[in-house]
Amino acid sequence: DSFMRTSDRSIFAAGDCCSVPLELYGGRRVRLENWRAALEQGVLAARNMLDANAAYTAVPWTWSDQYELGIEIAGLPDEGVSVVTREMADGVTLYHLDATGRLVAASALAPTGSIAHPMKIAEQMIAQRLSPDPTGLADPATDHDDVLAVQAGLDVGAAEDGVPIAGVDTDDG
Repeated sequence: DSFMRTSDRSIFAAGDCCSVPLELYGGRRVRLENWRAALEQGVLAARNMLDANAAYTAVPWTWSDQYELGIEIAGLPDEGVSVVTREMADGVTLYHLDATGRLVAASALAPTGSIAHPMKIAEQMIAQRLSPDPTGLADPATDHDDVLAVQAGLDVGAAEDGVPIAGVDTDDG
């Protein structure tokens, strides 16, 4: 279940060996076969063994480096019914929106390291169930921090001045 318990409530499972219902996607059950999910789920299972009673709420995420290119995926792209494409000089990001316009996933391909920050922002927008303006998503001149700030109802200038955006860590370091 979302607390990492098996059908025997005293046995917990985490990582590649289990599937987990994701509330973010209507309880859809998925297997997340990567190191980050295994780490998050293992920590959560341990906490719940100690009666934390906390649900797994992480946004699915994976990555791969293929020679000089990096690929990152946040969320579940197949949940989207439309795609907004942001073409950049050195890569592309695809934003997957559901029928209501909510961002449900983002996929990026670009030189290794250049997509980490925009994908962290996309992951936060997915977690917050935001419906960003497709025009802002598609425009490479629009900063990702600005898209998130507008969705969070903050002054875009505040984001540029280093003011934290809705509790989101946007520091690349």
